[in-house]
Amino acid sequence: LTRLPPFNLEYTMKTKALLIGSVGTAVESSALQLECYNQAFKHAGIDWHWDAETYADLLKVPGGRNRLDHYGRSQGRMLTEVEAAMVHSAKQALFVERLAALPLRDEALALLRLAGRQGAEVALVTTTEPGTAQVVADKLHAQGDQPLRCVVDRSQVQREKPQPDAYLAALRTLNIDPADAVAIEDTPESAASAVAANIECFGLPGTFAAGRAFPKGVKHIPCSAEQLLGQFSDLDALRATE
Repeated sequence: LTRLPPFNLEYTMKTKALLIGSVGTAVESSALQLECYNQAFKHAGIDWHWDAETYADLLKVPGGRNRLDHYGRSQGRMLTEVEAAMVHSAKQALFVERLAALPLRDEALALLRLAGRQGAEVALVTTTEPGTAQVVADKLHAQGDQPLRCVVDRSQVQREKPQPDAYLAALRTLNIDPADAVAIEDTPESAASAVAANIECFGLPGTFAAGRAFPKGVKHIPCSAEQLLGQFSDLDALRATE
């Protein structure tokens, strides 16, 4: 993976885009996802039930279908294609239906405000399903200072995160260089996607990823949402932190 060079105070940075990297970066959604998976198992007649610890571990495997396969292998009971499709479809329907009721994370909202202060564009860069991505994009649009310039979802890329395809697609759509953007990600695996695209990345782990090690070179959001808005004038100032 390629790392960006250290920030140089001798030149003036102008961040052109804030890249919100995942559903969980914008919304604390893992608990809801877990609930929807367990209801989908019951609906499909699958004798599985995930607890919080199991799901936190499964989040290390990007992609819902990939998690089902990974768990099936660990249990010696792979789902058939029909069963996997049924579970995935039921989980997605439940999740999309309930996702709109969840608020944006305070830190995500603060980052939108910092982007607005300097006129930076905002994009959602995920490899989740298009319907899920659109719900999150609508929430970001409704509470941000400007419309989303770009929404990348699973239908637009061949490879999911941690491969860099989604971020490379966003850079092409925005017509910017990697150094012009800053990404925010909630898991180490998704952060690796931004790093592989040579985009500076900040980690904003949710409850289920708290305490996990992020890739080398990924900074963490250094303070609360209130402090973000009070201590930093814009995204450039945030990127200048060590």
